[in-house]
Amino acid sequence: SYLLISLDTMAAAVTAAVEGGAASAYDPCLGPPVDLEELEALLAGPGTDAESYLTLRQLPRVSAENSELVERHIRSRVPVVIEGADLVKQAVVDWELDYLKKRVGDRQMTVFESANGSSFRYCDASRNTLGFRYTPPVRSNDMSLPEFERECRRRAESGERQSLLYMQQSLTGLDELAADYGTWDWAWVLRIAQENGWGIPDNNLLLIGMQHARTPCHFDEQENLFTQLKGKKRVIMHPPTDFACLYPFPVGHPCDRQSMPDILAPDMDQFPNFAYARGLVADLGPGDVLFIPAYWWHDLQNLDEFATSLTFWSKQAPTPAVFPLSAASFVAIKRNIEKMLVQDALKPGILGPEAAGYERLAHIVQAIRTTLRPQLLSLLGHVLPSEEECEAFLDALIYGRFDREGRIYSRPFVESWGIVLPLPPSTTSSEI
Repeated sequence: SYLLISLDTMAAAVTAAVEGGAASAYDPCLGPPVDLEELEALLAGPGTDAESYLTLRQLPRVSAENSELVERHIRSRVPVVIEGADLVKQAVVDWELDYLKKRVGDRQMTVFESANGSSFRYCDASRNTLGFRYTPPVRSNDMSLPEFERECRRRAESGERQSLLYMQQSLTGLDELAADYGTWDWAWVLRIAQENGWGIPDNNLLLIGMQHARTPCHFDEQENLFTQLKGKKRVIMHPPTDFACLYPFPVGHPCDRQSMPDILAPDMDQFPNFAYARGLVADLGPGDVLFIPAYWWHDLQNLDEFATSLTFWSKQAPTPAVFPLSAASFVAIKRNIEKMLVQDALKPGILGPEAAGYERLAHIVQAIRTTLRPQLLSLLGHVLPSEEECEAFLDALIYGRFDREGRIYSRPFVESWGIVLPLPPSTTSSEI
C-alpha cells in the first residue's frame, strides 16, 4: 500500500522520540550506499521507521563505462550518479567564468537574489490560483556575467551572506554558445529519451551560484539529467513515496511542488511525519551526471563559490494504466484531485473574490469531508482496492498541508541559511 501508517501511530512515535531527546536537534549520520534493489524498494511504499530521518544513505555512483547498470537505473526510474560521463565534456573543461564572459559578453542573464539567507525556494506567481497574499522568497533581476561575478565576489569578500545571488539562465536563444552545444553527446541523450518514452530534451538551464546557494527540497514533473560542470554541489533526494513526510505546499499556492519543512533543519513539532523520511545524499563534482526522475524530491546546495551546473529536462513518458499503480502515478493522482478541488473552490458564489488563500483551503478541507467526499471516493475506487484505503487517501492528502496557520502560506521562507550538514559516518548499518 502507498498509504502511510495511521496518523495517530506516527504522531505518538514522534512525540515519544522528542520527549526522549532523540529528535531535539537534526544531526543525521551518513549511512552506506544504496543499491538498485533498495532504491526500487523505496518506490514500493512509505517508510515505517520513525528514526529513518536520522540517517542519510548514499546515492549509488556508477561509472559511465558500465552503461548497462546506468540504464537499468534509468529504466527503473530511480536516481543514479553517473561518473565520468562524456555528455558535456567540453563544457566541463572550458566553462570557467572567464571563458563564458568572453563568449557571452554583456548579454543580460536571469539572476535571482534570496530574500533571506541562502535559500532560493521556487515561487511562481502564475501558480497562485487560490489567491494567497505572500512575500516572495526570491527576487529576480537581469545582470551581465561580469556584473554578476563582481557582485558575488563583493558580497563574499565583505561577508555579506544574508542575501545571495544565483544565476539561472535558459540556454534557449543563447546563440553565443551554439558552437559548444554541437560538441555535446546528443546521440546518447536522445537514445535514452527515446528508449524510455520521454520527450525530446527541450530545456537546458545553466546554474551558477554563490557558495551555499540552495534550491530547497521540491519535485519536478519532468525527467532531468543534471550535470555538474564546475565546483561541488550537494544533493539530498527522497522518493515520491515520501510525499506525506515532506508536506508539499497545496496546488494553487505559488510554491506548489515545494516541501514546507526545511529538510536541513526540520521542525519536528510542526512536521512530525518527517521522522519517516528516507533521505539519500551525494556530493556532485565536475563531470558527474545525476539522473533525477520525475516526482523524486531533491534539494540542491552549492558547496563551492561559483559552482556551475546544467540541466537536461525532458517530458516524462505517458503513465501506463497498469496495476498496481507506480509511485509516480500516485503523486499524479494526488495532484489531479487537488486541481479539481481548487477549481471547485474558485466557482462563482463559493467565496468572494477577495477571499484569502487560506480561507479557500478551509473550504477545500470542508468539501473533502462533506459535499465532495462521495464523488472523490467513487473516483478513487477505480484505482484503490478498498473503501478504507480511499478514505485514508483523502485524509492523508490534506493532513498538515491544507490546515496550517496563515503565516506558513504568506511567508514561504526557508529560515535557516548557510547550513551544511556535517554527516558523520553511521556507527551501525542502516536499512531502508
